[in-house]
Amino acid sequence: MSIVAQCPHCETRFTLQSEMSGKSMRCPNLECRQVFTVRPMVATAPPAAAPEPPPEPKAPPKPVPKPEPKPAPKRPPKPAEPDIVEAAIVTAAVVKPPRVKEVVWSEGTDVPPPKKDKKPLKPVPADEPDDEIVVRKKKKSNRAPLLLAGMGIFIVAALGFAIVYILQTEGKKEDQLADSAQTEYQKAEYAAAGKLYEKLAQDYPRSNRINKYKFFADLSSTQTTVRAVTNRQDYEPALKRLTAFLESHKSSDLMKPTEYGRDVLEAGKKLCEDIAEYAGDRVTAYQADRAKSEELSHADAAVAKGRELVAALDPLRGPDDQPLDKLKGRFDQAEKSVKRERDRSAAFARAKAQLESPTDALIQSAEAELRAAGFIDDPEVRALIATAKGNLRKLVRYTDDPAPPEPVPPTTATSLLFVTPVGKTKLHEPGVGAAPSTVFLCVARGILYALDEDTGTLLWATRVGADITDPPVVTRVTLAGGPTDVAVVASNVGGSAAVSGHVLKTGAPLWYQPLPAAAGPAVVVGGRAFVPLRDPEGTVYEFDLTTGQRIGHLRLGQPLAESGAVLRPGTNLLYIAAEARRLYVIDAGGKDDAGNRINPRCVQVIATGHLAGTLRVPPLFVGPEGTEPADRWLVLSQAHGPAVTNLRAFPVGTVEPPADGATVPETPAAPAAEVPVPGWVWYPPVCDGERLAVASDTGQFRVFGVNQAGNLDKPLFPMAAPALPNPPDDRPVRGLVIPVGESEYWLLAGGHLQQARLVLVPNKGQDVVLAGTRASVGEPVHGPQISARKDAACVVVRSANSSGCRAVAFDLRTGEVRWQRQLGLVPAKQSSAERCAGPVRQGDAFVLVDEDGGIVVVPAGGEVAASQSLAAKPEWLVASAPAGASGPTVVAATADGQTVFAVTPVTTKDGPKFVVRRVAGGKLLGEDEIGAPGELAGQPAVVGGALHIPTADGFVHRFIPGAGVTVPAVLVAGPKWRGDRPAAAAAGGITPLSDTTFVTSDGGKKLTRWEWLPGANTTRKELGEWVLREAVAGPGAAVPGDADGPPRLIVGDVSGSVWMFAPDKPGAPLRRWKAGGARLPTGKLSSAFAVQSGEGNKTVVAYVVDGKAVAALDPDRDEVLWAVPLSEDANGTPVGAPQPAGANRWVVTDLAGRVLLLDGATGAALDTKSVGLPGAVPAAASGVAGGTALVPLSDGSAVLIELKK
Repeated sequence: MSIVAQCPHCETRFTLQSEMSGKSMRCPNLECRQVFTVRPMVATAPPAAAPEPPPEPKAPPKPVPKPEPKPAPKRPPKPAEPDIVEAAIVTAAVVKPPRVKEVVWSEGTDVPPPKKDKKPLKPVPADEPDDEIVVRKKKKSNRAPLLLAGMGIFIVAALGFAIVYILQTEGKKEDQLADSAQTEYQKAEYAAAGKLYEKLAQDYPRSNRINKYKFFADLSSTQTTVRAVTNRQDYEPALKRLTAFLESHKSSDLMKPTEYGRDVLEAGKKLCEDIAEYAGDRVTAYQADRAKSEELSHADAAVAKGRELVAALDPLRGPDDQPLDKLKGRFDQAEKSVKRERDRSAAFARAKAQLESPTDALIQSAEAELRAAGFIDDPEVRALIATAKGNLRKLVRYTDDPAPPEPVPPTTATSLLFVTPVGKTKLHEPGVGAAPSTVFLCVARGILYALDEDTGTLLWATRVGADITDPPVVTRVTLAGGPTDVAVVASNVGGSAAVSGHVLKTGAPLWYQPLPAAAGPAVVVGGRAFVPLRDPEGTVYEFDLTTGQRIGHLRLGQPLAESGAVLRPGTNLLYIAAEARRLYVIDAGGKDDAGNRINPRCVQVIATGHLAGTLRVPPLFVGPEGTEPADRWLVLSQAHGPAVTNLRAFPVGTVEPPADGATVPETPAAPAAEVPVPGWVWYPPVCDGERLAVASDTGQFRVFGVNQAGNLDKPLFPMAAPALPNPPDDRPVRGLVIPVGESEYWLLAGGHLQQARLVLVPNKGQDVVLAGTRASVGEPVHGPQISARKDAACVVVRSANSSGCRAVAFDLRTGEVRWQRQLGLVPAKQSSAERCAGPVRQGDAFVLVDEDGGIVVVPAGGEVAASQSLAAKPEWLVASAPAGASGPTVVAATADGQTVFAVTPVTTKDGPKFVVRRVAGGKLLGEDEIGAPGELAGQPAVVGGALHIPTADGFVHRFIPGAGVTVPAVLVAGPKWRGDRPAAAAAGGITPLSDTTFVTSDGGKKLTRWEWLPGANTTRKELGEWVLREAVAGPGAAVPGDADGPPRLIVGDVSGSVWMFAPDKPGAPLRRWKAGGARLPTGKLSSAFAVQSGEGNKTVVAYVVDGKAVAALDPDRDEVLWAVPLSEDANGTPVGAPQPAGANRWVVTDLAGRVLLLDGATGAALDTKSVGLPGAVPAAASGVAGGTALVPLSDGSAVLIELKK
């Protein structure tokens, strides 16, 4: 049943279903849109029509006066017609509407007035009687025909008048009905207007407005449907009706924007809004019940149809009408809402599938994806993440995983370990009753060295792998022989991770356990070691220290910080920092009521919120040991951006184990104090309970106070911040602090060691005062170690100008250096171009020069047993590294290798200098220190037994050795090696041709030949020059001439071509071997030239092409002798130049650790050996002597390999 309601704001009436009575609704009128309560209207009949007034009475005829004599008689005037007033007949509205779905209310419909009676004929007045005397007249003629004709004309006129009157009356009726229809339409009474227009169309089918009547009849019906309030629930009927209307009238002139197209446009806009609302309602319905996926399909369909309707309505816009962008925007927004819901559903489904077996990495990945998509705040998403995190904590459990120890893997390599003294050793005599000397454990380039505290002697060493940078933990274990100090060593050699126990004094292995992944430093709890792995699951293994038995493992579910495990002092609580966000507390020594062991279990998860990679040092506990109630704090040194570290102090409360089977909740934690430190902190701060001191990589030192019981201070508060100089060139240099006593420290910052004291300064308070001299030591590579006597410390440092590492032991009271040891031997440079110099053969021994300037002579055989490691014997050391080295040492040797020169740049109080050492016959011939005219600027060379050095001043300098104190060594400036227009990074090259002649180049195309006679005051002269087509690729080589003629010059260019010149014939080359030919592969030279006499005393020149092949040339032949391609793998790249092995053979060493023996005649491989040490990489070309090859390795050790006979 329908009711009629009226909007109280705009008085618009409309028909509604009876169920709407009493409910609130928004007025559909676009100009109103107000909300009101529906009240049914009471229908009343319209007032009765007023009765038609009676016609006015006819006026009586006026008496006609007697005519004057003679004038013709006058007719009386025609009486006036009465005024006709037509009353409008009004039909009352029907109170009870018909039973239809929807009826539009109307006040009434005008009914056309009844037809009027025909106008009566006017009576013809009778002639009045004539009072005059009848005069007899002549008989008249017959007038009947005329009368009949007149009467006919009169009748025809009367009929025409009647027809015209009727037509006029009908026209007025049509106009009145049309006006009523138009009024109803304008009042938005579209149902009533539609009926009137339909009546007009039916009653006046021949009207010239029939098209308009039909148009508005259809439009009114369309408006009624389009503006129905039910369209938001079902827009399809209205859309269908409007679409049909648009199709039906698309060619009508009435549809033009200047006519009635705007009415249609407004109706369409109303329907578009309803469709957009419908789409939004569908999205809302889906959000309420996401199982109804069809709702999004309905929304998509509505958006598509709405856009089609907007496109159909656009031609109806007038010139002044705004574009339909608002409607388009609503549909765009609806489409975005649908897309967002679909994206949300897809992202949620992916995250749900991802988190079925959660790990921290998967949770972080899911969170990152959901956050990037903007769904992280969705309640359902938050619930999913929270559930995954809860499930992850459920997975934190201990698993029994027993396994016995395994034998130590054997090695086939015969290796040498180098620990050489640097400077003087000052032996320390311990006092009576003093503790035994401490064993300092030092890690450098993947090798662990054990050094004696008093003497610096190497006790033992073992390889641990390049990614192990921290020294192992030491604990005392009761073995069969009594209490024994054991080092728990984590290693990862060649990808084989393991943990092993070694006797601290001897290095004897006690047990060995392989690990599935690399491990961090172990933490000892009682008689067990907990070893955290660097795997995605955050696994921590437990081992028995006495037997090496694996007991089990704990899985935390996320990666762990690199050095994040620490034991809380005085407890069995193991605190393990995850790589990010949280910290786990493990009870590692629990026991039940009967005193039986309880497996390690997680008792607390602390949400610290730290980011991945920001924790570089283990957590630090501040406060009393044990579990008694007291103020304690856990300090995290957390990097904050690239230039600041924040020390965050978290309160440490009572830790209660969870109930059996209960999941440990995650406890949010906020720092009680947070203080910044400039730079990054690489080593743990030190704390004595009252003060905390820390050093950073910007050379800064900070001291913070620690809150004491009963004080109101923060847990950490600033005390002193001395202004210290930044490292040179603002390059980060790690710093550390070594505690000495109360308020006294040794500070290693910016590469310098200095004593620091916290003192009370008048008018300033407590401040840091630096005492003593500031000694240049180097940058620390791991934390310090303090002796058991508390009187000495050992630090491992790296020089700022080389990769060499040194262990430095110094007195904590005076700062005096007791001893320094070079850990390993990194080969010196062959030139300033960063090529390493390999061992140089001298007789049956090798001369090996260290990058820091130390020199050792290694016997070729008989000293080292096969498959064993041997520490270099003290007598092998020819010269230790000079003090104050400011750059890498460069090596030069004579052609036969019988004399070796080592040039080390040093910095002294008198300025930069060169330390030049000469070795011959395995002995040190001399050492001289001379002023440096400039930095080394290329490869030195030996010409006529004298060392020639290219320096940055552009000249070649000849070294003249000294003869005692009275005759010091000197450098004599010679010819210029640098041309007029050298390259920015030009390096000088010197190629000896004879005892007095040599060739220089600056890396350009020109080669210049010089003659410089021996002596200090001799003259030099230019003999000529050659110009290549391309730039020179480096120093050349001299090869014997023809028939005892002068030596010839072999040189290569950057295109890969090799040229040969006659030194006495400047100009055209003697021969050119072009790269890319039939046998010479394309590529530039990637090594120096090596010269060897082959079969029949023929000279052969070998070199490496582009790191991929080895080529050999015969100076007397135009063709390449041979070219052998090597491995395409990057690990197969040769290291250094091919080395002569005698008997027309060559030795090539590559980065894969292979030593290839090649036939000098054909280049075929005769034998292939391996260094036999996984993870060890050759650092330079092998040296060959007496069938033995010495291969220097990048970890500072070397390998001896027996070549095939």
